[in-house]
Amino acid sequence: MEILRQHEETLMTILEAFIYDPTLELKEKTQQRVAQLAEPAQSRNQQQQQQQSKQQQQQQSKQRQDKQEKQTEGEKQHQQVRQRQEGAEMWGGGRTAAGRKAVENIKRKVRGLMPNESIPLSVEGHVDVLIKQAVDPKNLAAMYIGWMSFW
Repeated sequence: MEILRQHEETLMTILEAFIYDPTLELKEKTQQRVAQLAEPAQSRNQQQQQQQSKQQQQQQSKQRQDKQEKQTEGEKQHQQVRQRQEGAEMWGGGRTAAGRKAVENIKRKVRGLMPNESIPLSVEGHVDVLIKQAVDPKNLAAMYIGWMSFW
């Protein structure tokens, strides 16, 4: 736990990369495609409308890029950073928000902040709490049976 706290910044940098991982988007598109093939025609029409909406967003993004070409270099760089952030949020959908929330939750845990508390625990105190949670019958009862912890 102490080593995790010492290298928190490195860990968070690695985890934040997963929020914008394009392979997740590819997997999501594949799953959507499979779902499209299995759905009736009415839901396909709804999805086509959503795709058209995405295409309109892409066109608007392209128009913004065209305007950006006319700006100065400093403004261009600033605008590019903002567009990347907006684009990641647009293409990531709810996953980006959920990903950010998950990373923030992990960050709080690494720092020793328990839910609804603002004072961090010491490393020893945090480890004690984690051990208590691990042996709590409630948590053990919710464990996946296939893990076969009793062997």
